[in-house]
This record gives sequence, structure tokens and C-alpha cells, in this order.
Amino acid sequence: MGKEKTSLYIENAVQEIPKEFLFARPRVRELFRKSKAASFITVVANAGYGKTCAVYQYLSQQTTPVVWYRFRQEDNNSQQFWDDYTAGVARYNKSYAERLRKCGFPGSDEKFDMYLKAQQEEMRENDKLFIVCDDFHNITNPEIMRFLEKAAKYARRHMTRILISRTEPPLDFVELFVKGRLVRITEEDLIFTRDETDGFLRSLGINLSVDQVDQLDEDTGGWAFAVSLVVRLLEKSGGQVPPARYAYKANIEQMIDLMVANSISEDLFKLLLKISLTGNRNADFIRRLAKSDALMKELNDMTNFVRFDQLMQVYEVHQMFLDYLCERQGALSEDEKREVFLLTAEWYSKDGQIISAAECYAKCREWKKVVEIARNLPQEFPEDVAETFLKLLAGCTEKELKDIPEYYPLRIRLLLCLHMGDEAKKEADDWIQYFSKKKPASAYAGVLGNLHFIRGIAEMLESAEKEHYDFTRHFESAAKYFERQAYDGEGWQHVWHLGAHALLIGTNRPGAAEEYLESLKAVNVHAEKAFHGRMSGLYDLALAEYYYYKGDAEKALTLSRTAYQKAAMENQCIIQNRAIIGRIFCASALGDYTELKRAKADLDMQYEKRDSLYRTATYDTAYASWCTAIGRPQDAAEWLKGRFTSDFNDTGTVLVENFLRYAKAKVLLRNMRYEEVLYFTAQECAPSQALLTRIGIKVLEAISRYRLGSNDAAYACLEEAYELSRSNAFDMHFIRYGKEMQALVRSALRVPGYGVPEEWLKQIYRRASIYVKRHKSIVDQYMLENNTRGAAAKITYQEKRLLTNIEQGLSQAEIAEEFGIAPRTARGMTERVMGKLGVSDREEAAKKAKEMHFI
Repeated sequence: MGKEKTSLYIENAVQEIPKEFLFARPRVRELFRKSKAASFITVVANAGYGKTCAVYQYLSQQTTPVVWYRFRQEDNNSQQFWDDYTAGVARYNKSYAERLRKCGFPGSDEKFDMYLKAQQEEMRENDKLFIVCDDFHNITNPEIMRFLEKAAKYARRHMTRILISRTEPPLDFVELFVKGRLVRITEEDLIFTRDETDGFLRSLGINLSVDQVDQLDEDTGGWAFAVSLVVRLLEKSGGQVPPARYAYKANIEQMIDLMVANSISEDLFKLLLKISLTGNRNADFIRRLAKSDALMKELNDMTNFVRFDQLMQVYEVHQMFLDYLCERQGALSEDEKREVFLLTAEWYSKDGQIISAAECYAKCREWKKVVEIARNLPQEFPEDVAETFLKLLAGCTEKELKDIPEYYPLRIRLLLCLHMGDEAKKEADDWIQYFSKKKPASAYAGVLGNLHFIRGIAEMLESAEKEHYDFTRHFESAAKYFERQAYDGEGWQHVWHLGAHALLIGTNRPGAAEEYLESLKAVNVHAEKAFHGRMSGLYDLALAEYYYYKGDAEKALTLSRTAYQKAAMENQCIIQNRAIIGRIFCASALGDYTELKRAKADLDMQYEKRDSLYRTATYDTAYASWCTAIGRPQDAAEWLKGRFTSDFNDTGTVLVENFLRYAKAKVLLRNMRYEEVLYFTAQECAPSQALLTRIGIKVLEAISRYRLGSNDAAYACLEEAYELSRSNAFDMHFIRYGKEMQALVRSALRVPGYGVPEEWLKQIYRRASIYVKRHKSIVDQYMLENNTRGAAAKITYQEKRLLTNIEQGLSQAEIAEEFGIAPRTARGMTERVMGKLGVSDREEAAKKAKEMHFI
């Protein structure tokens, strides 16, 4: 079906609209007027009831910006949905849209909190906005449903979503309904009454007798589309009521046939068929498709089925007429269809809607373009995106593939992202053998280089699970081929992706870590020679982790700095981010406040570049480490302090999702949310994970169980963590938790016959004590430098809540309502807190409170 992607924002203006669409229906208008304070409005009715027209009439009388989406089946792909969603937001606020694109589809709690943060920072509190979701019955993806439910629940005060659907949406809006923030408009509300039908006719200059109006009302049943069609026939017949009752639903197609045959040219009919092929209704695009001003004028005159929406700058096609056109697309030649799909694909490509563009290119068999789009996506595809591209490329014949050698390494990447490692490796080996025999060899150097490179990634990623670390041979082969033909990684392919750790070993076997590092060092040599910056800093980062967890923070800090510098030079943003986190960890262990500030400055600088994938997420996780280091874990981003959901469905890449969840668990521990930590550890502690992650998770579980009073379970977890770490002496996992670990170890030392050696426990206790002292010195320096110690003692919890409300822009009356106190009392509280902060107005109070980390 067709689809208008988004609307434009036209301020304080409603342009000329065909007169029949401006017929006043006070009864319907009153329904929307009463909905003004709602955060969600559902308009549910079958086809032909004027749902879209009713919403449009209401919004056209507002001075508020509108973002309008019309959904189709393809939007059930979360990447497709998010492409369209952010494209719509971009018409309203480009900066906000860019942040949402970088965040990715918010299918997890973590990403949803990032979405809320972006909304809070990019939209002013008083900004009014309507978001219209038209044809919502086409959406069936539960992840998208859940996003819209949560978006409605946490919508800002002045944001309203209007959902237009043929069927009742399967969304849980009970809470909104109970709070009076949900309004439902149904078929019964939209049906034309007898008097409204009469008024509609008179507004168009058609005067019928009372009996004729009664007959028309009986025939149409108040069905808006039937009323409109009969009115058209009446206009053509000079007001004479046709003998046949054309308004019956069964005769609608015959009526359309009659009107099309009598009123439009063959050229216009072909243009309408072309419009039905594509989901793009943008006015500029339609003009490009028409190629004729005369044809555009004829289209603009066809207001009975198609109308130009000045507010949104799109052409609206009635759904029933669109269905009629879709059944007749066979009248177009294959060349005409191809032209339409090519034009549409180019348009979507320029607008950043990659899935829509790839679908259109696939329809006209431009497989090179499909492959090109996919190759510029991240190294690790989200699963639904990988499935989409595999399905699209399945339509490519073997003969066509001969001209697209880039397809083969791409397919391996797609299979790896779908966790089909064995199949991916087998296919890669077969193609490597196939292309190695092709002549001339130089012509296939690029594809062989990419095949070996992706094959090396496969072995490297599975090394933790398979417990073998000799993964250099494919990278060595890739380097040889890339020396003949330059490595052609583009876009995000150039960036190396990481999970929680760079030291990706899966066993505690003595010597395994050293084997991995040796292999990685060899790969690093090939990378520096032939991979044009990709993987820069990765070996230094892995080596830094090795020394840090073994307790040599000084050596680890030097290596982390080196990793950061190398990664920054080559724009390896993920490695750069992990190196900053490593520097924060090392500085905390050494009590080095100067290095800590440098790391924070580098982190802020990386964030300001605005060119890295997962920019907000990686910044927030590193910032959370900084907050912990200065003794303020409560200042971490809200999504890192929120609850875990009841499932862990990945909507992004596996490596990144695992990293974010682990980071969140560590923040929750620091904020004493122990039940949430245990929920995470129960879900996440899989044997195939990297060893360092498994140790860390067991330590988190041990501390949380102890804090919740389950001492025996805590001792068992501590013993498991010890057994995992002892062969490699990765003791920093225990030491870095300072006071929490001291308390647990003290208790464990009192247990007779406990399975962990007493000497090791005492050593951990001593080293944790040193860590606590060094960490305290950092906290003291930070508080002295920021003058927060005295002020913090003065500001109460209630005053912090008050400052948060002031920062959010709430009025004095709204603050009084929030606290359940009189406005005069609220004013007194505000004046007192301003006095404590030494400021004279609310704006200065909010600014200083943020600087002093009270909010």
C-alpha cells in the first residue's frame, strides 16, 4: 500500500484546502476539542469513514507543528520503522532526529531511556507537537507496539499522539485511560448523521428534497466515502438523483470505474498507477514523477480521490481508490515500473531511509545498489536488518551475482549476525576456494581480502566459546590481498566494534590470555599495514585490560593512553570509548585525579564530534564510570539506573547490547539496587561469554546477595568468581569494589572451612583497603575543587526534587500540585533553596544545581 513518510511543519498557517474537506462538523470537532489535554487519541474505524480527514480538519485549525506517518506492512521491520520515524522528526527538529538515529530503535529499556534523554535535551518543555500514526493497523511487530506504549506513557506534557487505525490497536493503555489521558473516537462518532449529510450537500450547492436526503442517508448509512461518491455523481448530473443506488458498498468499484472513465486522461491514469507503486507521496517527488506541469494540474483537479495537502506537502490518496489502482498496476510496462522504483530508491537514499531504498532497488533488480547500501551499515547488523537484506538478496539470480563479488563477504556478515557461524564459515571457505581459482587473480583481490577478513572476524568472535586463539591466518591472507587492492571498508564498516572487553578469552586455562594477546598482536601488525586504521588501538587496549585485572594499574594506564591516541587518530570510536573507560578505572585505582579529569575532557570531546555510532550510549556508560570515580554514582544517566525488562530481546547488535546491560548492572550495584542486579545476573551469566565478563558478573552477584542477607549464596558466588580468576590472578575484579568487597570478605573470613584460601581473602581485603583510600582522595579532591561538600549538607532531598522541577520548567502552581502543597508554601521553598545556592532567580538556581550535581 502507499505511504506518506512524514509531514512538514508550517507555522500558524493553513493553506487552501478543497472546499469539501472543510465542511464543518461541529459534533466531530467537539470530540477533538475535548481531547486537547490527552496524550493519546485513537481514531478507529473501517475504510471510508473519513478518519484521516477528521484528524486533518482538527489539526489544520491548530498552530502546532505536526509530524505525520502513514504506515505499511514493511514498517514492521524495526530499522525501517526507525528510519521513517527519524525522517519525520527531522522535518521538525534535525538535531533531535540525528540523536535518535545514533541511538537506534529503542527496543530495550536502555535504549528507550536514551530516547527519553534525547527528547528531554532537544525539546523544550513547552514545545507542543502532534505525532500522527496513520494506517496503524499495518503494524504488528510487538517491539514497535511496546515502544509506542512506553512513548505514550512517558510523553512530555505538551506532546500528543494520534493513532488512526481500521482495527482496535492491541496496545495496553489502561493506565492512560484511567488517568484521563486517552481519548477514543470510533465509527459511531464519524458516521454522517442525516442532518450532516444534508448540510454537506447544501455547502456544495446541491439542494435535495427531504425524501431524497432521507433516501441518500438510508442508502449510504452515513458512510463518508459513499456520501462523497454520491455527491460527485449528483454534481455531474446537475443534482438529479441517479436511479441506481450507487452508494452501496458492493457497487463502490463500479462507481470508481464510472468516474475514472469519465473524468481523467490516460496519462493521468498512468501517473496514478505509478503513484500506487511507491509509498512516496512527497509533492516534489510526485512532480518529478509526472514530468509535466499540465499533468500536475490535472492531478490537482482530481479532488474526489486525490488531494494535495498543503500542511504536510504530500498527496493524499483515498485508501479505497488506492486499492483500486493497485489491482490495475499490470497496465504499466516493466520499463515504467523500473523507472518508478529507481526514482523512489534515489529519493529514499538521499533521505537516509536505507531499508526503503534497498527494497525499491531490489524491485528493479539493481542488486549492486542493494549490496552497496548493506556494506555501508555497521559491522554487526541488528538481526531484523540482517534478515531483511538476506530476503531481498535471495531474489538475485546466480547469473546476476557474477557481476557483484562484493555480495559474498556481505552474506557472511549477514549470517554471522544471525548467529549462523558454522554455515557462514563453510560458505566463506567455499567462496575463497572458488575466487582463488579465478583469473586474472588481481581482479578478485578485493573480494578475497574481504572474505578472509570477515572469516577472521568469525574465528576471533568465536574464540571465547571455542577456546582456541590462533585466528591470525585469515587476517594475514586479507592483508596480502589488500596490499594488491586497497581495503575498501566504507562508512561504519571501518569502525571496529567491541563488547564489554577487548581481551576476549573464554577459559581460565593458564596461558590462554597470553595466547590470545599473541594472536591479536600478529593481527595488529597486519592491520597497521593493510587495514587503513581499522582495529587501531585494539591490541593496546586488550593488553591494558590484561595488566589492569592483574593489578598493575600503572602499566595498564600507559597502555590505555596509547590505545586512546591510536584509536582517536583513526576514528575508531568504540575502541576510543573503551580506552577512556580503562583510563578512568586505572586512575581510580591509582588515586590519580589529574588523569581522571583528562579522561573526562577526552570523553566530552569525543561526544561533541557527533560522528560516532552508539554515541549517546557509549558516552553515558563512560560517564557513569566517571560518576562512580568521583563518588556520585547517582548522577549516571537515568536509563542506567532503571529497571531491567522481563526479557532481553536484542534490537541492536549483540556485542553492544551485552556491553550496555553489563554497564547498567554495575551502575545499579553502586546505587544499591541489588534486586535488579540479581535479575541481570540470573539472565546474563552464560558459559559462552568472555571470561572477564563472567568473573565480573559473579562478583556483582556475590556482593548483591550479601547485601540482601543471603550470606551462604554470596559465599558460593565469591568462590565461583575466585575459581574463574585464580589461574590468571585477575584480582582487580574484586579489589575495585572497595568497601563492598571488604564487607563480604570480612564475613567470609569468619566461616570455618570456607573453600577460598584465607590468605587470598586477606590479600584482597588489604588491597581493597588501599583502593578505598585512593578513591577517597579522588572524591575529596573533586568535592574541594567543586565546592560541593558544604552545599551538599544544606540541600535536602525535597529541595533537590524542587530544583529538578524548576529545571524542567514547571510553574510555581505546577510545583505546588506536584508536592501537594499550597502555592504560597511552594514559593517559600523556592526562595529558601535559592538563598542556599546564592542565586536570585529560578533559572540561575537550576543552572547552579546542575553544576553542583544536585540534579
